[in-house]
Amino acid sequence: MKELRIIRDDPSFSHGGYKREEDAFDHEAFAQTIFRVVKDNEPPLTIGLFGGWGLGKTSIINLLEAKCAAEGGKHKFVMFNAWAYSGDSLRRQLLISLAKGLIADSGKRGIEIERLRKLNYASALEEEPGYSLRELWERGRDTGLLSALKSELLRAFENVKLAQQGIVGIFMSAVLFLVAIVMIVYGGIRSEMEIQRWGFLSLFLGVANFLMPKVENVFVLKRREIFDARLIFPEQFEEEYSNLIDKFAHNADKVVVVIDDLDRCDAETIKSVLVTLKNFMGKGKTVFVVPMDDSSVVRMFRGENTNIGYE
Repeated sequence: MKELRIIRDDPSFSHGGYKREEDAFDHEAFAQTIFRVVKDNEPPLTIGLFGGWGLGKTSIINLLEAKCAAEGGKHKFVMFNAWAYSGDSLRRQLLISLAKGLIADSGKRGIEIERLRKLNYASALEEEPGYSLRELWERGRDTGLLSALKSELLRAFENVKLAQQGIVGIFMSAVLFLVAIVMIVYGGIRSEMEIQRWGFLSLFLGVANFLMPKVENVFVLKRREIFDARLIFPEQFEEEYSNLIDKFAHNADKVVVVIDDLDRCDAETIKSVLVTLKNFMGKGKTVFVVPMDDSSVVRMFRGENTNIGYE
């Protein structure tokens, strides 16, 4: 019995594995034409690669990538999948894809990608129930104890330093407690208030030294990151995009950016990408290639089908 094999819907010629005998639809000719347009024309330039699903647009893009790679860095190639990131900031993800395609050094690439991921993040302090130190001070500032403590602390802290916790810290606390008891008792017997005040100060320092590791359980400042849902603003995106090109593609003649799977996105995402292409990316040395099923995009905007995709 003969085998019944299924023809898989996988793009051909990935990773430069082109074989002429497997190219029945002559994808090489299309890729070569696009590459010649890229080489022979100055940017800004946008190239549309139109065709229905299953006609080999991705295979053509794979061949184009191999041709750019063969130029020895003169033509940088960046692949951006619009559909994969339609739930996130397209602008942010495009910048990250650009960094991945342009930066050869893995260390620098990782640092730059992390920086781009955090664009428009802000650190904030999350409020916790309780009193602030200022409120506690204001509540007790009229008492004689606080006034005396403030005066003694200002003078004593110039010469007193808390030891590190551990055996040394425990030993220091024990010494301070012992000194405090002796001075308080001796001052009470001799009716010397000054000696007693120093005894109470020693007691306070002993307690503070002993409880210092527990401070984080008393004073709580929880830090969290707030994310701006609007993500990267157009002006910020344009600046970041230009910086990436200038910094990491200064030795390249052209930067070829492919916006893939755009026809799988919803109408709002498609519109956002096209407007971004028109208004903010037609600069410098960038050439954009947009492979898509144009008939699906037209139907999307006409409202004939609200679920366009690869079915």
